[in-house]
Amino acid sequence: MDTTVRMEQPNHRGTVTTTVPELSRSPYRPALPAVPEWARVPQAIAIFSIGRSTLYGLIRSGQIASRVVKSSPHHVSGIRLVNTESLRAFIEAQPTVAAELEAK
Repeated sequence: MDTTVRMEQPNHRGTVTTTVPELSRSPYRPALPAVPEWARVPQAIAIFSIGRSTLYGLIRSGQIASRVVKSSPHHVSGIRLVNTESLRAFIEAQPTVAAELEAK
């Protein structure tokens, strides 16, 4: 099945629309979008519902893995890719609301 899902995420410039492949549909469970191993920043923001500033802060602090892909070593800018597995691991390592309430 070769269908896709459009994910929209509002930001300060308008709305970022990302298209990702969709997993197979089941009558019992809604289809979930497939998460790529590496995603561009707008895709990562849409997939994980995380803010742009928060994402770049995590990248800057080294808490999640990212790479810049340049078309030539002489180019100043490139495409920032975020490792979705490291972002997922960071999110899952955060305490749950129940754990925070028990600590108080």
